[in-house]
Amino acid sequence: MIVKKIYGFSLAVFIAMFSFFVFNNTAIAAEMNFSVNTVIPDNQIDKSKTYFNLKMNSNQQQDIMVTLKNDTKKDITVEVGVNTAKTNSNGVVEYGKSSIKNDSSLKYDISNIVKGPSSVVIPASSSKNVAFHITMPKESFDGI
Repeated sequence: MIVKKIYGFSLAVFIAMFSFFVFNNTAIAAEMNFSVNTVIPDNQIDKSKTYFNLKMNSNQQQDIMVTLKNDTKKDITVEVGVNTAKTNSNGVVEYGKSSIKNDSSLKYDISNIVKGPSSVVIPASSSKNVAFHITMPKESFDGI
């Protein structure tokens, strides 16, 4: 008898949840009126890629550029940061700021190699080029 009640209750909860997801057609969306585009330099390894994958030598310095575009009718302030990608406990890569400690095998933290502004104001309905300065480590290494 108790098993039938638990089964019945579980079935009722399942039907209620299913009905909520199927029949609830309210959509929540935020406007995306902001974009980031890379300005690919000559030393890009594969120029068909839109992310930076540069061939650089030890101790080489270079400025790279991204274009931030604001399609809104108001000025916006964008927080900018360079972060080391890390894998969380679920195996998902996190690209933003993270409390995950660096792995002991990490020789060079990209946040120590690439420097840029912490924020940028982009005027309404315009774009702005933002420079980042790269200083490669003195010691050469194989890898990406």
